[in-house]
Amino acid sequence: KSCVAPLGTAVTTKQLELLWKISPEPIIIMDGDIAGLRAANKLIDILLPLIKFDKTARFCFLPEGNDPDDFVNEHGSEAFKDLISKSISLSECIWNRETRNVVFDSPERISALNNQLQLLIGKISDKNLRSEYFNYFQKVKKDFFSVITHESRPSFKDYKTSESKKFDRNRAREF
Repeated sequence: KSCVAPLGTAVTTKQLELLWKISPEPIIIMDGDIAGLRAANKLIDILLPLIKFDKTARFCFLPEGNDPDDFVNEHGSEAFKDLISKSISLSECIWNRETRNVVFDSPERISALNNQLQLLIGKISDKNLRSEYFNYFQKVKKDFFSVITHESRPSFKDYKTSESKKFDRNRAREF
């Protein structure tokens, strides 16, 4: 496996092409702070038009306040290897970015997510890979909203009226 830490510099298309000569799926290590997340978000947008089935990237986020040297010095190389082994795919990184701190409590917000994912998927030049990203996000959305629906929303049966609470048109007109 190959990994790289940009160390505060923006990763360029040229650097990605060089990385892909070393590994088809380099692990890019980012700081876990706001600046690291912003850099990862920029990198996602750079990566999308370039990725192919044999050229992608994974992301590994360090704990906040650590750079790679600090982490290794404090926790050791085995902990660093363990951290790298928990790297996330580009698709998972995209999903996290688009759903982080967003409440999906309305059709409009869910539609906004769908539109954003479609926009991002549309940047992928490889037609087959674009199709697979679409399928991936469809599955993730189904699982995600299934969990949200079951955990935080009453079931449909809770909305049904009982025999004793039949709808009364005359009473409804009073309001």
